[in-house]
Amino acid sequence: MVDDLKKEIPKLFDLPIPEKQKLAMVNAPFFTGYTALGNEITAKAQDAREQFDFAHEHEFDWIEGDASWKKMRGPSTTHLLP
Repeated sequence: MVDDLKKEIPKLFDLPIPEKQKLAMVNAPFFTGYTALGNEITAKAQDAREQFDFAHEHEFDWIEGDASWKKMRGPSTTHLLP
């Protein structure tokens, strides 16, 4: 699996910017997706990295009264990949 990922992940970064932007984390309520170079801040400093964040696939099952953090459990953006 790791070897397969090493082959496939560079293809994500080679996608045209408009395709990456479709996968942008800001469009995903579950804190997964693409973040462009310099678009993330850590400890009040701009990060110098481009990244894709993925997670285990979860069904979104949050209901009123559940803890707020449960709103982050849902599908990954992997289903949007070309």
